[in-house]
This record gives sequence, structure tokens and C-alpha cells, in this order.
Amino acid sequence: MAGTSKKHTQHEALIGSDGLPRFEDREHFPYVNALSLGVSRMAHCRTTGLPHCVIEDDVQSGYFIPNGSLVYANIWYV
Repeated sequence: MAGTSKKHTQHEALIGSDGLPRFEDREHFPYVNALSLGVSRMAHCRTTGLPHCVIEDDVQSGYFIPNGSLVYANIWYV
């Protein structure tokens, strides 16, 4: 994996092959930080968010949605 190789190279250059990173070393790992933020942004706990209640009859894309229905929006398509 390209991401794993780049992360490994960055770790080797700053810590060495036998060293363990410390919290204080975090500022020296911009690629690892960006990778972590990207993963956390894409990995939602719940991809449907919170349910919404339809307050009046509606038709969406040819589908009838009656008043009082619960609607879940898929975050991946928003």
C-alpha cells in the first residue's frame, strides 16, 4: 500500500526502526496526522444520521412518502 509505505518512511526518518513515537512527536508526522484525520472524517459511526419525520405527504423520485413516515438520509450521498 502506498499510504503504508509513506507512513513507514516518515516514521523511520524521525524515530528509527526500533523507536516508538511519543505524543510530543506528533507535530513531526504531518502525513500520519493527515491520514488519521481523513480516516476519521470518512468513518462515521452511523451513516444514516438522525431520522427525520415527514410532516406532509410527498413524492420524491416517483416514490410516495406518506405523512408521519420516518426518513433516514444516507450521509454517503449527501
